[in-house]
Amino acid sequence: MSLPLTPPTASRVAIATASPTLADAVVRLAAAADVECDVVGDPQALRALWPTAPLLVVGDDLAADVAACVSSGLNRRSGVLVAAAARSTHVLEAAITLGAER
Repeated sequence: MSLPLTPPTASRVAIATASPTLADAVVRLAAAADVECDVVGDPQALRALWPTAPLLVVGDDLAADVAACVSSGLNRRSGVLVAAAARSTHVLEAAITLGAER
């Protein structure tokens, strides 16, 4: 699935993952709810969306890197979810650092 490149807006969900499979799955779910998404493939690109996106979905592949950004000064915020294929200690630790709600 090819993701359109559009400028981010405050009404779009931000998805941070380098996994095309995860990005496609979340984009399909959001589309079913008539919600548009911005997909970024690295934590630095997420910084611009962090304060304004109504919901942030962080893939387990980038959770530790995004958590490191939070540990180094990016403000914790509400509306953060971590998407993972399986439970693991490192993803749980990153989710706690992020203040993830799920």
